[in-house]
Amino acid sequence: MQADRSKAGDWPNHQSYEAFRATLPLNEENVYQYFFKANCDRIKVRSETQALPKLKLIVEAIFEMSANRGFHAMSTRDLCDATGISMGGIYNYIGSKDQFSSMLIEFVGQTFTEVNRALLPPEEARHARLEAHVRAQIFMTELFRPWYFFVFMETKNAPVEQKGQVKEVEQVLVESLASMIEAGVKAGDYDCASPRLVAAMVLAVVDDWYLKPWYFRSAGTDVTAFADYVIDALNRLIGHRG
Repeated sequence: MQADRSKAGDWPNHQSYEAFRATLPLNEENVYQYFFKANCDRIKVRSETQALPKLKLIVEAIFEMSANRGFHAMSTRDLCDATGISMGGIYNYIGSKDQFSSMLIEFVGQTFTEVNRALLPPEEARHARLEAHVRAQIFMTELFRPWYFFVFMETKNAPVEQKGQVKEVEQVLVESLASMIEAGVKAGDYDCASPRLVAAMVLAVVDDWYLKPWYFRSAGTDVTAFADYVIDALNRLIGHRG
């Protein structure tokens, strides 16, 4: 236990879940502050102090109903009943259902990505940066599983524009990982003929972590073991020579 505490906050030098969580400025509570600030032009309630408790209540209720019955089967009246907030109050926070989906997709795709990128090792530490990039994505989905689950599951039935938003988010993630692999190939560190295919495959495996938690729980696999496995598979796929 003492060793774990000494490494907490030492991300990315020590790439553990504990170190990542201790270093990450986001957590399960203040994420709503980030969400409010990212969407302050669309949330009509201007006072952050007043907005945050109800915003958290609304978003958590949406996540729960989305997981149980599907977002598109949920009505605004259902949300009013679940939160005790009037219909007018609901609209002050999220507007329409389509607007909420758009807000959430942008938030996950932009804010989560920017926060992760700021915690990566410098570009000259190529392989450490690559591994940190993948581990950080896994750890983020562990910390914010409902957010990722909503984006993945609910946008399947979303309007074309929102599906396009999700595709853009996925494309950015794939290109970011692929570009790191390509840099390693050029430097002679990796032997990989298809960096983009590897990147897409790895990120698809990462998606399984938050989409199928029941499977990993039944197998006794925690987030650290899963991240270690994905990194080992990645290193084999890229022919890491380190």
